[in-house]
Amino acid sequence: MRLRPRRVHTREPRAWIRAGAFCLVWLAVNPGFSQARDPGDTSLVHWAYATTFGTGTYRIGDQDVLVFRAPFGWTWREAALSEDDGRRLGIKFLFPVTVGAQDFDLTETSPGEIPDRLEQWSFAPGAEIEIPINQRWALRAHGHIGWGSELDGGDESAWIYGAGISSRYTFALNDSVSLNLLNGLLWTGYSPSRGARDALSRLMTGVELDFPAGRWQFRQQQVYLKPHLVNYWYLDGVEFFFTEGELPSTLGSEWELGLAVGGESAFKLWRLKFDRMGLAYRVGDDTRGIRFVFSSVF
Repeated sequence: MRLRPRRVHTREPRAWIRAGAFCLVWLAVNPGFSQARDPGDTSLVHWAYATTFGTGTYRIGDQDVLVFRAPFGWTWREAALSEDDGRRLGIKFLFPVTVGAQDFDLTETSPGEIPDRLEQWSFAPGAEIEIPINQRWALRAHGHIGWGSELDGGDESAWIYGAGISSRYTFALNDSVSLNLLNGLLWTGYSPSRGARDALSRLMTGVELDFPAGRWQFRQQQVYLKPHLVNYWYLDGVEFFFTEGELPSTLGSEWELGLAVGGESAFKLWRLKFDRMGLAYRVGDDTRGIRFVFSSVF
């Protein structure tokens, strides 16, 4: 979306927006909502991280994980900002389904102690509100709650919940090139059927570019290149357990570099709409991964 500056008379954001942002920050930094897991816990799946990664594959330590996330959703109302109607909030209902499979290194474990493959699914519906502050600045807040469980006879399950807020500020470098400054705060946790509950608090900051790819066109639309560079910082670190009784691997931060292509309008595939299509490489403390990009980091 290319934005041009325009004078618009709008009201200040309502007090509930500021209050909601304050509550989210408090949740993220309050340790009472996250309980450190003991290495003896039998819960080996970090449900919160799996549902935020997206679609792709990543490796943490010696563990490989394959994740597929179908971002089903329904946009009830698009966000808008005009001189006549003022500010209109955008509202979208989210119905994401995530399926994952992860392998464990069993070279030092006895047969039958831990399955050599865990397959999980989760469904965590929620809602998203987009708040246009002015022609350049927009906020987006969301919340979700759902359920996840193992497949193939596994008996582990978990409640999954979370909330987040993000910001995008756009600079129009010229008539066709824009630069987006991105920031966000995410808090998400889970309560497993076995073991202690856990959560992660993540700060995000990054940049996105949006510029035409020469004369390339797709279905009579101008093709745009959309690279991004983002840093994810986990406030308290994220602990991943690979085998029972062993010390966890802790994730403190990650960098992600991605490149996608998009058009002037969204791509459609069956009932899904994609703002863009591309790949991103993510690397962090003892982690690395590749994921598919179907939307802005914002």
